Amino acid sequence: MKTAYLIMAHTAPVHLRRLVESLRHPDACIFIHIDAKADAAPFLSLTAPNVRFCDQRDRVRVHWGDYSQLEATYALMRTALAASEHFDRLVLLSGMDLPIRPAAELHRFFEEHATAEFINLVQIPNVAANKPETRLTDRWFRPTLPGKILRRLVRHGVLPSSRDYRPAFGDLKPFAGSQWWALTRACSEHVLAQVAARPAWVRFIKGTSCADETLIQTLVGNSRFAANAVRALTYTRWRPGASSPDMLGREDMLQLLQQPEHPASSVYGGGPIVFARKFDEATSAEALELMRATFADAHPHVTHSAPRTPTLEPELT
Repeated sequence: MKTAYLIMAHTAPVHLRRLVESLRHPDACIFIHIDAKADAAPFLSLTAPNVRFCDQRDRVRVHWGDYSQLEATYALMRTALAASEHFDRLVLLSGMDLPIRPAAELHRFFEEHATAEFINLVQIPNVAANKPETRLTDRWFRPTLPGKILRRLVRHGVLPSSRDYRPAFGDLKPFAGSQWWALTRACSEHVLAQVAARPAWVRFIKGTSCADETLIQTLVGNSRFAANAVRALTYTRWRPGASSPDMLGREDMLQLLQQPEHPASSVYGGGPIVFARKFDEATSAEALELMRATFADAHPHVTHSAPRTPTLEPELT
């Protein structure tokens, strides 16, 4: 079994090197997309046979909450699926993630769950998951000059601020979840095929907020692969009202090693935690050393006292 790790990065090249090194395995390859807004030079020293960058022509200027996040995701998926190796699973990660298991354990985990589609799915609307119907009805414009002009037209009542999504969705039930997933090759191919086959629907999605949390989720939720869908593997801690997740560190890694499970009461259900975000260059070195030391020990559990960190909560984006 071979795994393709797809990494979306835009900052923190030192941390990205640590992430890449923690994922290296004979049966894994790492594909990296560097945001076109960022200088790629600091990242290009990550040279190794199993590390590959998206072609310069495929680099996307990525904006938060925008369809461009999906365009970068497609570039990674297509690059991995077109590779000479046959990858059985594609795993989408942020450039600020870390695994909480060594590479050999990750490989074993995916072998043991060969048919599972790890993706968070709830049907829209879902208040508990912070997925209101406005994710689909409210217009969203890319933060470019044309987008700013259109936003002004909405503000002055020239364009309506909302739309009925149901005609565009047709037979599709809308689903949402978090951006990060680990899908089988067959499911990944299905997603890309459906994106190509539904241009009108895709055009509608481009005008919605956080399309990276609805498009792939809707395609998986309306497919035969939904029968194998289980909650995603990435832990993220969000504070109420925060615009971005907490930065994690050594103490958070310690707690994750002690409690590597999403609680069953969470909105997406229980399940294993295999990755966590977000870390940076200041917090990731100690966290990785702790993980490696834990798995080097003959005993599988850390014996330190529990750190003073919040109880693990489900991610709400």
